[in-house]
Amino acid sequence: MDEFPDTVAGQRTAGMAYAYPPQSYRTIRHLSLCPIGRRLLLLFGGLAIAGMLQAQEVPYRLEAGLPLYLQHYAPQDYGQFPQNWAIVQDRRGVIYVGNVDGVLEFDGVRWRLLRTITNTIVRSLDVDTIGRLYVGAQGDFGYFWPDSLGRLRYTSLVSAIADSTDRKFWDVWATRVTPEGVYFQTHARLFRWDGDTMRVWRSRTYFHTAFAVRGRFYVRQDSIGLQTVVGDSLRLVPGGERFAHRRIYAMMPYDADRILVVTREAGLWLYDGRTFQHLPSEVEPLLRTYPLYHGTAMPGGFFALATLGGGVFIIDREGRIVQVIDEAVGLPDSWVNYVYVDRQGSLWMALNSRGLARADAVPYLSVWDKRLGLDGFMYGLHSNGKKLLAATSTGLFVMESQGARPHFRKIRDVNEQAFKIVEAGGELLIGAGNGVWVLQGWRMVQYLDIGLTYDLVPIIDSLVFAGGTKGLALLQKRGGGRWHVALQNIGRLVGEVLRIVRSGRTLWLSLRNGQVVRMQFLDGWLQEPEVTVYGQADGLPGGFVQMAELDNTVLFFSREGVFRFVPGAQPAFQRDTTLLAPGHEGHDELLALLVDRFRRVWTIFPTHVDIAYPLPNGGYRFETPLVLRYPDWGAPVQIYVDNAGIVWLGTRDRLIRYDPRLPFPEEAFSPEPPPVLLRWVSAGDHVLFGGGFVGTDGVIRGQQEDGQELVVPYA
Repeated sequence: MDEFPDTVAGQRTAGMAYAYPPQSYRTIRHLSLCPIGRRLLLLFGGLAIAGMLQAQEVPYRLEAGLPLYLQHYAPQDYGQFPQNWAIVQDRRGVIYVGNVDGVLEFDGVRWRLLRTITNTIVRSLDVDTIGRLYVGAQGDFGYFWPDSLGRLRYTSLVSAIADSTDRKFWDVWATRVTPEGVYFQTHARLFRWDGDTMRVWRSRTYFHTAFAVRGRFYVRQDSIGLQTVVGDSLRLVPGGERFAHRRIYAMMPYDADRILVVTREAGLWLYDGRTFQHLPSEVEPLLRTYPLYHGTAMPGGFFALATLGGGVFIIDREGRIVQVIDEAVGLPDSWVNYVYVDRQGSLWMALNSRGLARADAVPYLSVWDKRLGLDGFMYGLHSNGKKLLAATSTGLFVMESQGARPHFRKIRDVNEQAFKIVEAGGELLIGAGNGVWVLQGWRMVQYLDIGLTYDLVPIIDSLVFAGGTKGLALLQKRGGGRWHVALQNIGRLVGEVLRIVRSGRTLWLSLRNGQVVRMQFLDGWLQEPEVTVYGQADGLPGGFVQMAELDNTVLFFSREGVFRFVPGAQPAFQRDTTLLAPGHEGHDELLALLVDRFRRVWTIFPTHVDIAYPLPNGGYRFETPLVLRYPDWGAPVQIYVDNAGIVWLGTRDRLIRYDPRLPFPEEAFSPEPPPVLLRWVSAGDHVLFGGGFVGTDGVIRGQQEDGQELVVPYA
């Protein structure tokens, strides 16, 4: 922290103006409350809040995309100085930020500035178990706590320092809450407040950084090493002398017993309380280029490392880089002073010159869009075992990740919208807007002019059926390795063929007009089939019908649900609810259905995904993954599960990747909507509640005069 270029930290730029957002509130004229005599009973719940790196410098190993969400809070949003230093969340879910102007309070809707007595830069923050907010500022430290009406009031603790010479300090770089008290770390002094008395330690050189891990306090003293407090004495931890000249900027829980120690010069170390073991990592050389400044543990066994110039590196337990959040992906400032994970699992970033940012930076759930080269409406996905391909409204894209940030590259030879990708005869066939393209090694080697082609179904390596605006065609690969149109307008269908599914010697076709066609090729694929056309009179819903194959049975589905073909029945297509999770039948429109190679059936709805797992004795076990609830993603239009089990959900303009192999912290996700947080309550000019804590029972009582309106801003 002593190395940070702080020359502009407390200086305002001349002519810089900041807009203060107006306060938002509602006047409630009719409010249902629980009266107790003449008192007013209000119940409260918690609030759920919700230098650019060169691509080739980052040695990715996992193909995670970008954070699902990345939101920037600019200085104009919160109305104060651009530079921020610390972030913490209280038990209600309210976010507090250490800013040059004081403490920013954010309830998810409104920003408010809390000032200390000295009105100086706030460098550090922490919250104890009862919600008291501790503050470390320049020349001051103390805490915020609500008064009897719930209004936050600041109390300085400097007066509790007995020796006046110890009061002459400047920046409080770390504020750490521990069971034995709250530590405030400056370069010259270390203070501990236990609620009654102040203990002071004077540095022999200078205190550099301080941390609290699992309730134990650690401090690095320059030229001495990593120390802890034993009784009232500072003592080196076993092996701590190795950090006498190696600067530590992060200490985080690694597993049940060990701590991950991250240095600027010497990489990552694991500490078990007795010894330190070096952890080789991909990020180590990058931390020499982009100096480490802070770090935090993340849900699922990941770690976020904030750097000066390189943004935030997210690594896994093996030290592999799984994600980078920097200016290339939309972070407005790659100089990050602090990182913090809130109760909902979102990563907050305190930026050096551009405000704040919040990202859903969970590597098991990430997004691919234009920023990573993928453009257009998603029509189809395919993996050739090595690379993922995407067919979109703007063309064909292939994922490339070797030695660089994973990204999609457009195949320039396919200059039409692409709908379907299949492999046959050692080549890729692409159903496109003007026909079928044949690719070898990402280069177009042949083009078949059969009109717009929506679907392709290989029968054998040399036979592929194609459906599109000109009906059904059969493509055949003959001698010389060239593809030819063997049959056209098979069955003389009226209407565009949108989908094709094979079941034995039968093809099922879905037409744009809502009809379904059964073609039975009893005499061979090159012979004319027996054709039967089905419509609404046969039990079909009437709109576009999609299809999937499960255990040699074709499933027919539309937004109205799932249907099966029952020969001899009246009607022939019967509604089937066995693949829908109990309670979800008819609850929401069905957008897509997929049967993966594990015979799991995925049903996609506008707000969630259900998975049906086949049971050995028949029937299904259902699961609705919390992580795949997407109220703000945009409804998926495509789903694909690759051979590794990774789930790809295609929306209208992006691709979402879910890796179920990575640890998923269910405690960070809740299907329930967040409770309301009341910010203050007033009746006339009389404040009944000022927005702070209200006690362990969540109840506050106050007088309300007859005829007065209650003003209740909320978040």
